[in-house]
Amino acid sequence: KAGGSFVYTMEVKPEGTSLLVTLQNADAGKGICIFAGEEVLYEKVLQKEGNEEFYQVEIPIPQNLLEQSGKRFYDCRERRVLTIGVRGIDGAESASVCGFLYTVETK
Repeated sequence: KAGGSFVYTMEVKPEGTSLLVTLQNADAGKGICIFAGEEVLYEKVLQKEGNEEFYQVEIPIPQNLLEQSGKRFYDCRERRVLTIGVRGIDGAESASVCGFLYTVETK
């Protein structure tokens, strides 16, 4: 909703991690901002991408953020984590994240 946001605490690998987000063509014209702390990772007003209902975007997480990631203990082991957030642009309603927002190793 307009003015809203949400965050996930996600596991990352300091060697290299990207976000994989699924968006929908029905949201063409809506904006989305994906951020970590004060750093914007992806900000875009969506355009139609191909003829499918959904499409994926891979967003690299900058190395400096990976190196600054915190440590948390989950499932009997220590993991590196980063808080990732989603909101609209300039307080507007955000485009939808469809399915899940995933982290993927890049190295």
